[in-house]
Amino acid sequence: MDFKMLTRDFIHGIIFLLTANITYSLASDCAVGVEGTSIRLLCKVTSSVHRLITWQVDQGGRYVDVTTCHMNGVCTTNSQAYYSFLTGTNCTVHIKSLNRNSSSWRCVWDDVHYGPPCNITVYVPPRKPTCDAPVFTDSNTAVSITCRTEKTFPTAVCQFFQYTPSGALNNTRVVHRHGPSPSSPQDFSTECSFVSDLLPLGQPVTMTLGVGMFSQPNTPIVQARNITLDLYFPVPEMDSDCPRDYVMSGSTATCTCRLSNPGSPPGQAYWISTNDEKFVTFSKMNGSSQLDFSFNSSVLSPVYYCYAVSTLGQAPPQNTLIYEPKFAYGPSTVFLDAITSPDVQFTNTTSVLLRCNVSRDQVLPGVVFSFDSANRQFPNWPYHSDGSYYTSSLIYSPETPGSFNVTCTVRNVKFHSMAAQNSTRIQAFGGYATVQLDITGRLDVDLCTRTLMPLTCTVSVSQAYPWTTSFLIINNEEHVSRTSHEREYTHSLNYNFVPSSPGRFEFRCRVQNNYTSALLAEEIKIVTVAEGTCGINSIVFGLAIGLGCSIFLLLLVIIIFVIWRRRLKTSQKQENQAVYFTVGDSKVKCIVRTNNKTDYMSYAHYDKPATYIPRVSTRRKSGTPMEYDNPGYAPGKGSSSSRRISLSRTGSVQESEANIYSTVDG
Repeated sequence: MDFKMLTRDFIHGIIFLLTANITYSLASDCAVGVEGTSIRLLCKVTSSVHRLITWQVDQGGRYVDVTTCHMNGVCTTNSQAYYSFLTGTNCTVHIKSLNRNSSSWRCVWDDVHYGPPCNITVYVPPRKPTCDAPVFTDSNTAVSITCRTEKTFPTAVCQFFQYTPSGALNNTRVVHRHGPSPSSPQDFSTECSFVSDLLPLGQPVTMTLGVGMFSQPNTPIVQARNITLDLYFPVPEMDSDCPRDYVMSGSTATCTCRLSNPGSPPGQAYWISTNDEKFVTFSKMNGSSQLDFSFNSSVLSPVYYCYAVSTLGQAPPQNTLIYEPKFAYGPSTVFLDAITSPDVQFTNTTSVLLRCNVSRDQVLPGVVFSFDSANRQFPNWPYHSDGSYYTSSLIYSPETPGSFNVTCTVRNVKFHSMAAQNSTRIQAFGGYATVQLDITGRLDVDLCTRTLMPLTCTVSVSQAYPWTTSFLIINNEEHVSRTSHEREYTHSLNYNFVPSSPGRFEFRCRVQNNYTSALLAEEIKIVTVAEGTCGINSIVFGLAIGLGCSIFLLLLVIIIFVIWRRRLKTSQKQENQAVYFTVGDSKVKCIVRTNNKTDYMSYAHYDKPATYIPRVSTRRKSGTPMEYDNPGYAPGKGSSSSRRISLSRTGSVQESEANIYSTVDG
């Protein structure tokens, strides 16, 4: 709706209040109408109308024209769902079918005068309600009735009616629950639950009840079919599962006090014992009820009474039932004693006498004895009774060494889960072992040929109890030991024996039980150590070592001297060197010597005079030739004398080695 329209309507309203009056007169109630039915609205104007009267309906927050009556008696309508007619200055509109979406109307005359709105409450009456059978609630002290209608608009309101006899129900509460209609989503469904307290009438009675619903106040109530409620006492009976044999104490009795007819409302089943102890249970709708009760040790032969009570009161006394159960109980304490000593040395014939007993006052109706130890079991063991005790005896023979807990269990002959037991401990000391003593080398030695003797004692033990110790003993003196708490093991004891003197040595490898000191296994070996010739051999050995060292030193001195002499001779030879070569038939000897004073070197001698003078040159190590000055030659005739050739060079002899060579030019 725009601002101009609001302004116009406001102005027209002011004018209406100042200048005119209008009243509505309807053919039926303007406030309430059933959806889909017809209705008439009368617009009666008490002031003068000059031209026309128009009926408008609110659609989406805005009034629109529906029908118009002119003062000349002509009426026009823009929809076939409506028509109107004029009577004097009164205009009547006929709505053929009410719609909840078009329920606000008003009339306007001469287009400027507005009457007040006429709001029609459109509703859909509840569809005929249906009701469930009555249900007893609140521990069967109240009755609940639920009724529902599948279609109504708006939501419906429920009413509860109590016909005959009056006063049987009291304090009725109602709870409404609403939801969409399953057949038309624009409508609602309504469910009503009525809860009424039951009064103790003290006698059976049949009641008639009613439920009605309406959508709007002051509209017709739609009623459901009448509801019949029968109220009567429950009828008790004892079920066939009630045991005639013994019942285990401490457990729930299996006897059931049934309600062959649970009653209406359902009642309670009571057990009353001879000591007036009361046990209560509630019955189920199927008429069956289980009673739980326990054994009372102060009453060994109880009597129980079963009867029924409901909200109406207690059932007739002639319906009371009697049950006398038999209870099995015990045992609670068992005594187990070892008549002979429980601590024994294990042998194949070892045994211990055990006695187990229980008081007869502790158990009913009888007992079953059994013994067990580890994986050994002795079930259903024989026993006897002396009037005060049940007694059973067992001769227990351990199969292996060890510690064994022997348990005596006494069970009730009817219920084996009812049992008591006691245990005692039997210890069979012992075990099995093997040993092997190994001595490396010969057993007949002397101090010179044998000074170290490795000893190995290999021990294997099985089923040892409680623990064992292995020893390696030499001449009654313990040298190595090892203690083990394992029942099964293998280990070695090692010792390096060095005899300190000649004589007879006894080696023992043994295993013993620590608790009883019983020997489990032992091996003995004897070694005789002779004195021998260790003194003389030592002197000879010492002298041999001394002589060897002297010879070695002498050889070392000789080698050093020879090396020194060779180096000395080599040094002397290098001072004068001769070079021989042949020239024709002549043999030439060239002597080269070093002159430390003049740094000149080289002399030449000839065995025969040569027809030419040889050229002798000396090179340094670096390869540069030495220079000779004024070489001379004196020819001779077959003379054997030698002529000296004087050579000169620059540089020092020490700077180069005597790398000398000669060449003869032809």
